[in-house]
Amino acid sequence: MPPRPALVPTTADLLVGLPLGWVEAGARWPSPGDAPPWPESPAAALDAILRPHLARPPCLVAFSGGRDSSALLAWATRLARLERLEAPIAATLRFDFAATREDEWQELVVAHVGPGDWLQVNVVEDELDLVGPIAAAGLGRHGVLFPPNGHLVRALTPLARGGSLLVGTGGDEVLGGWAWSALADALAGRSPSWRGVAAALAPARLRREMVRRRSGWTLPWLREPARSRVATAYAAFAAEAPRGWSARMAWLAGSRVWNAAAWSGALLGGDDGVVVAAPFLDARWLRALALAGGRLGWGDRTATMAAVFGSVLPDEVLGRAGKASFGRVFLGGHTRRFLEGWDGVRGVDAHAVDGEALRRAALSGEGHFAAGMLLQSAWLESGP
Repeated sequence: MPPRPALVPTTADLLVGLPLGWVEAGARWPSPGDAPPWPESPAAALDAILRPHLARPPCLVAFSGGRDSSALLAWATRLARLERLEAPIAATLRFDFAATREDEWQELVVAHVGPGDWLQVNVVEDELDLVGPIAAAGLGRHGVLFPPNGHLVRALTPLARGGSLLVGTGGDEVLGGWAWSALADALAGRSPSWRGVAAALAPARLRREMVRRRSGWTLPWLREPARSRVATAYAAFAAEAPRGWSARMAWLAGSRVWNAAAWSGALLGGDDGVVVAAPFLDARWLRALALAGGRLGWGDRTATMAAVFGSVLPDEVLGRAGKASFGRVFLGGHTRRFLEGWDGVRGVDAHAVDGEALRRAALSGEGHFAAGMLLQSAWLESGP
């Protein structure tokens, strides 16, 4: 895979915990005249994205039982049946942590969908640690990537050699996470959350300040003035998200954060000869959602799921609340042992990062995701 410098995390990205900003203008958002023709409906777009993977088995779906992976598995299975292709295989990682278990949801979805097979892989304790053996292989080969837990795909790619692994990356943010959904509900005559409407109508300056304060508070390992700069940069990025549903899809398609997530997954999969694809981040899918949803979309996450995937999933899955937690999976013994011996300086900008505060936060189990790239950078520089 060719290098993509714009998607490699920068020093600033390490501090905020996300790649902020956008890829080159127009790189991923098609114009109506682009060829070949772009699918007009979400169903047609998802079919076009999944078809080549199903036609080149094995095609595995990383399946946790959450709404995104369930939708992906259900749709791929439906398409395989319609076109008489080999059915996709559900692939589930099993961890020895109660917070990660979604057995009942998984069994419900598998019974409803009926995939070609269901592979369940037991993960050895600490195997997927942020600086554990699987992560270390990718870090040594490619350096720090976003997301810091992206190496999770390498626990499944050995089962998909010569084929594909489909992941639900980005589903939460594409199908949910729309800050303006309450306002859109009010304008569309749906039942809005009036508290959400009030927040949406707050002046942009006030919204930026609210986001800035939250982002600064959750990064206690940053020193001033770096903490304020990072919080301000994140707030500015978040505040630029468009209000309209269709415009937001274009905004997501061009963001570095989601381009980086899709690219790093594909990069890591390539190490095992596997095509790792994130259909929910594909520009064809995002454009089709924009066309179908228009300016006001369908509403909140459940309403959007029902509109798009109501034909393939039961109502209880479409509207389920909550999801599994994987914090302990990524912050395990390898990270703890590294932090206990780390000097608190090597691999980080000591003017911006308080190494002792970072160590305390990570060892206490807080903020593993936001600190993940910093920890991996420190580990790499410390000469594992």
